[in-house]
Amino acid sequence: MSVATRSVGLLTIAASLAFTVAASAQISRQENSILDSLDVARVKDQIRFLAEDVVKTNSGAGAGTAVVGSPEEAELAKAVISEMKKIGLDVHAETYPVRRYVSGPVTLTANGAPIQAASLHAAGGTWGLRDGVPYAHGNEDHGHRVRADLVDVGDGYLADFQRAGSVRGKAVLVRRGEVWPVYQILEAAYQGAMALVMYDFPGAADTAIKQDSMWYHEQLPTVSISKHAARQLLENLKSEAVEIVLENRIDIADGTSQNITGTITGNVLPNEWLLVAAHYDRWWQSAVDNCSGVAALLELARAMKAGNPRRSVMFLASSGEEAGVEATEFDWLAGSHAFVTAHPEIERRLVYAFNIDTAGWTADRGTLFTTPELLSFQRKALADLGLASKVKIHRGLDPDEDGWNFATVGGGGTGWLVWGQFGNDGGQADANPYWQYYHTQLDVYHPGDYENLLSHLRFGGLELLRMDAATNVPLNLEEMASWLETALDTDEAQAQRVSFEDVRTAAKEFHIQAARIESERAKFATLQQATSTNLLLMRTRKNLLPWLSGFSSTGVRTSPDAIVFSAVRDARVAAQKNDRPAAIAALERVDSAMVGWETPSVRAAAAFSPAVTRAERIYWYTSGDWSAAYEQKPRPLAEELDNVYLRLKKGGSAKAEVATLRQLEAEARAHLTEALFLVAGKLRAATNDLKEPIPSE
Repeated sequence: MSVATRSVGLLTIAASLAFTVAASAQISRQENSILDSLDVARVKDQIRFLAEDVVKTNSGAGAGTAVVGSPEEAELAKAVISEMKKIGLDVHAETYPVRRYVSGPVTLTANGAPIQAASLHAAGGTWGLRDGVPYAHGNEDHGHRVRADLVDVGDGYLADFQRAGSVRGKAVLVRRGEVWPVYQILEAAYQGAMALVMYDFPGAADTAIKQDSMWYHEQLPTVSISKHAARQLLENLKSEAVEIVLENRIDIADGTSQNITGTITGNVLPNEWLLVAAHYDRWWQSAVDNCSGVAALLELARAMKAGNPRRSVMFLASSGEEAGVEATEFDWLAGSHAFVTAHPEIERRLVYAFNIDTAGWTADRGTLFTTPELLSFQRKALADLGLASKVKIHRGLDPDEDGWNFATVGGGGTGWLVWGQFGNDGGQADANPYWQYYHTQLDVYHPGDYENLLSHLRFGGLELLRMDAATNVPLNLEEMASWLETALDTDEAQAQRVSFEDVRTAAKEFHIQAARIESERAKFATLQQATSTNLLLMRTRKNLLPWLSGFSSTGVRTSPDAIVFSAVRDARVAAQKNDRPAAIAALERVDSAMVGWETPSVRAAAAFSPAVTRAERIYWYTSGDWSAAYEQKPRPLAEELDNVYLRLKKGGSAKAEVATLRQLEAEARAHLTEALFLVAGKLRAATNDLKEPIPSE
């Protein structure tokens, strides 16, 4: 650390201490006595230990990697168990099945010069065992090694391959770019390439070697290199042929992983639960993602253990967050999904789950993702800590982190705090964005990376303390009703001529009963009076939230279907006017209803071979991921949508597509009507539950 950096760090610490004192005016003396015990230095020592001292294996998936089901992950589990026992928690390990990948060393050379590379998870190797059956994709050393000329195919789109000429029997260099790499893997395999070398993952630093899961796209050997290394290869290709030699063994089989739980049994309400969760599996050393989360979890466990809680508190170190579900798409969140599936009794009585995934990163702002019924509670906690202007609240969880399972699959109240610019949330970019290190070898321990760690710990601690002390659990179904009604306003404005009357009536009735409950419980002064209503509200949330939720910017199930319907309707109207550009633009809006280019996408129809987009649709349709039970993933329209878009992009007549677009519009209307019917029905069932008499004592 330079002198200048150290000076800034000391000033930051001093400002942070002053900030803490100022904020504490809104926090009780009892709360402060626990929060003041949180030790940032101890947490940093724990981060460094987990990142550097437990796993030192030089895996082909990245040095220090502890991927799901691996011996390295098991070593991390042992370390977490040891720390939990030191704290005095009641510790258990729960095993569950996973799909396991073991990556041997990667050897990659270009004209004899070595290049550092990593095998992308759940992509192909040159050789290995798949469920005990040998495979070999190479052309020398008994198929174990690929020797081939390298061809630059740009972004790996169909047009790039057409410009490059035949790549059969060759290796291809592909820029990751905007599209999730599964399409490029399928395209390269379809074009007959022997291997794929990928670079330039969005947002990654020039020297970063990115690791990610390719969701069981094992069609050809695939490795990741840095942007810096790729630039040198591109420069060499200008003046000479480049021959690569690649060997990367990957063994694939069924395996097991384990979730680690450490519990403090409540002394008053042992069957009501608070949950703190952080995943411990990782790629590379992952000091931030997620050694920081595990270390923060352990520190909160120390504080809560000293506080003698009334409700039971479980500290869950989950595995398999990065990958592990046996699904053709969306294979992450394995451990949290196994937990909520195994423990409906906890989810049914889950007062609150605080998920920690990347803790305390140095940034000027943060985002708190929360289930909607906790909005007022979250606002007050942030305000009392002086964080209201620094942390914005987003109603709904993100499907890329374990909180999704605790909330939108499990049905429990959940919060996840993340620091730095998240996605395209506007505003000035972070000075040192974490995403340039995310899932790369650059995510190593630096003590200056955690200036928000104290705020993160105090926020989590304060929420746990207040949830534990609450007579009436801060679960406000009026706020859930408002969240839903706001989304329906947007959906109805888009989906004109689709009736929302039934769902509107159901939402209004639910809102009325929720308001009545809030009015009644305001009179409760003791746990004896409040417990039955608390349990009723938690049960109602569990039964309702998974069915209201979906993959959308609003977090509500109906929103993607409303977007798709309005897009196809507008395309049909444009086609009737023979306005081809307007019809194309309308169809491209369909993609905004999905999760990006990792889904069946109309833009992909024009960018990749028809066989590739069809194959990716099959992956999407057959996925058995964590959203499947509640059908939260939006269902794509028929493949003919892609064909219409492709014909229009090639200059076809818009008017000739009117009949087909009318059929697709009817299909989109049916999807939306079905979603509205489902939401209305679940709201009515919840309303009936809320009509049960509330015991007065």
